[in-house]
Parts: sequence; structure tokens; C-alpha cells
Amino acid sequence: MEIETLRTKLEQVKEMGYVISLRRGNTGIGYTLETLLGIAENNIKLPDFGTIEVKGITLPTDEITKDFFEAQGFSHVEIIIRNIPNKRMPSKNSPTNVTGKTDETMNNEFIVIMQKQ
Repeated sequence: MEIETLRTKLEQVKEMGYVISLRRGNTGIGYTLETLLGIAENNIKLPDFGTIEVKGITLPTDEITKDFFEAQGFSHVEIIIRNIPNKRMPSKNSPTNVTGKTDETMNNEFIVIMQKQ
């Protein structure tokens, strides 16, 4: 796929607005983006587009939430980071299925406190 095609597809995804992740966990972001771009899941290190590999990244949703509410006239009070020591899912997983290669799962939650003006 050429870079211009990628740009066009990314613009189409952007126009969709908020999209619910199609998979839970750290791989959900990358999987959802690849699915929306029409890329079949392959779990290999070869690039998806020429020399570009689409990777899952963790978005700073606490900051995104804060910015959204500030744009709606709210003022930011505080972001509280709470550790989640006891959860039902493991603290690490292996989204690539490569032995010994692990990623952390969600270990903290971010509580965004805003105040209506």
C-alpha cells in the first residue's frame, strides 16, 4: 500500500470519530486500527505498509478526557492515579506470542476530576 493510500485511509478513520476497541488489552488499539485500515492481523514483524509497521500504542486517555472537557468549558481540578493491585487479569501478557516477550496490562486507573464553570 502506498503512503498516499495510507493517508487517505487514516483520514477516513479520523472522520469516524470515537471508535470502541475491537479487542481488550494492550493489543486492542493496534488490532482495531489495523482492522479499520483493512489490514489482516499477521503478528509478524514485517511492515504493514512498505516500510511502515502499524503498532499498538497506549493513548493518554486521561489527558484526552481533560482536554475534551476543558473545550466544553470545564476546568481541570486533578488527575488521581490509582494503583490496581488486585485485578482478575495478569499484570503482563504476551500479545505477540513470542516466548519471553511480554507487555504490561493495565495496572493503574486515572481518575479525572473536572469542575463545571
